[in-house]
Parts: sequence; C-alpha cells; structure tokens
Amino acid sequence: MADENKNMAMLKSEYAKKIGIPFRTLSRYINEMYIDEMKTFDYSVTQKYLTPKQIQFLNEKLVIT
Repeated sequence: MADENKNMAMLKSEYAKKIGIPFRTLSRYINEMYIDEMKTFDYSVTQKYLTPKQIQFLNEKLVIT
C-alpha cells in the first residue's frame, strides 16, 4: 500500500477508509499523537488532504504495509 500512495495526495477520510480505521481514530492519531511530527511535514489541522509525504509518514508510524 505504501507504494500506491507514494505520488498522490488523498482526502483524510479516503486514507482512513483505505487503511481500515474510522476517520475519527485517524484524526486522533494525527491531531493528538503525531501532531508535532506532522507539523514538520507542513500539516495543518484544518487541511482536508494529506500530502504524499504525510501519508508516507503515517504509513510508517501506523505500520501500514
């Protein structure tokens, strides 16, 4: 799955669905657990899309294969 997301951005809700977790759970992971790291990838709490670099980071942190 990590290779599929390498060059494309996607909505947070699409990403949550793709990895099989509720959107609310993904939001908690991003906005509470990993907020400092996500900010290094220019993440904003109000953004709707995740960039490829943000997706790659989440794939590694959430152990998505």
